[in-house]
Amino acid sequence: MAAALVEEWKAVDSSVINKAMRLIEDSNVLDTKLLLEHYWGEKRLDSVREKGEVEGVAELEFNEWLMNDYYLKFEDAPYILAKLLADETLTSQQRSLVEARIKAPMTVWLVTHVVKGKGALIRNIFDQNEVFVYDRLFSESAQTGYLTCARVFNVGSYYLISGAYRAYPGNCSKEVREIIDEEYIKSKSSKDMNTFLRRHGYLFGRLLIKLQE
Repeated sequence: MAAALVEEWKAVDSSVINKAMRLIEDSNVLDTKLLLEHYWGEKRLDSVREKGEVEGVAELEFNEWLMNDYYLKFEDAPYILAKLLADETLTSQQRSLVEARIKAPMTVWLVTHVVKGKGALIRNIFDQNEVFVYDRLFSESAQTGYLTCARVFNVGSYYLISGAYRAYPGNCSKEVREIIDEEYIKSKSSKDMNTFLRRHGYLFGRLLIKLQE
């Protein structure tokens, strides 16, 4: 029963992602060139291009950010997700999915236990919150003790995961925290780390490049 419900929610999520990608493709507001430089950092974008990754995993990571984390000025919700919420053709499930994504920041998770074919138990390295994410594909590649940068959101009593395209050894945790903590301190934010990351998802583009160096 649980597996069927999870697959149903994942199908809803796929339909939402497809709608989001069409919005991005049809937008006359988004400047892809400038947004790529914003996400990766201009100098680091050159490094990504040299490695030939702009069309591969790097493109998936960029689209994940653009769909879920790009804000225009000081809006309450990311641009694309807000546009989706304004779509009157959304089903109630699709709307619930979009609202769940709006609440979910990209952050760093430590894999603490894997159940092959089902999902994994993962822990947020900043607030230590631990949840079980239902994702068969993730369970096949995830390794206990490894880190992943991902978004986790709750729908229908289940946690789903998005954006977990790369994994890093757990001993990278100190370096990851230092990189993000540095930006957090620079911002002089009075918000908690998760709230800060919700508005600063672009940091993960630069973080990912640094971890590849």
